[in-house]
Amino acid sequence: MLVILGRTAFGYKPVENIFIFSHSCHTVKMMPRIRLGFILLALVPAPLVAQCQLCARDPHAVAGNAPRSKPIEIEVEASLDFSRVAQVGGQGGTVTVDPLTGVRSINGGLTDLGGGVLRGQVHVTGDPLRPIRVILPARISLSAADGSSVEVNNIRTNLPPNPALTRDGTLNFDFGGQLNIGRASGGNYHGRIPITVEYQ
Repeated sequence: MLVILGRTAFGYKPVENIFIFSHSCHTVKMMPRIRLGFILLALVPAPLVAQCQLCARDPHAVAGNAPRSKPIEIEVEASLDFSRVAQVGGQGGTVTVDPLTGVRSINGGLTDLGGGVLRGQVHVTGDPLRPIRVILPARISLSAADGSSVEVNNIRTNLPPNPALTRDGTLNFDFGGQLNIGRASGGNYHGRIPITVEYQ
């Protein structure tokens, strides 16, 4: 039997469960359903491009001569990845990735097993100087092959209160979140985060 030891403040203790986490970050397209998929930790996230859910017309345009708004395009440049942690002593805990700094913090009965940590990174293009709204879910679930699940909440971006596209019609933003681990089984957990971007 293989016994993995986790380092604590009091030496090394047997690790009960090992968790590996990754997200795939997808967008809401101009259709009733959300296109969803998975990106495993071992894979390099491929860029994904999708249009916004609502591509509004310019409210100041003159009827009969109204320019059409450029559809919003979203490219996911990096997926949110909490990397690897282990549960020690049967206690739960949290793992947080800060959207401003990309720094990961671990609390509770969890120990760090190393690996790369990534905050999510998104590139948006559309009409120059147009105000936009970015909508993220309040919480999502990650699942493992055996059906176990854990929750991610407090999903936040580094955007200002009223974001807008730049003069060249682009905007970049990062996002992070908090992973909550209770008595879940160890495994490779992955999930999806739907992202909606629309004109104000």
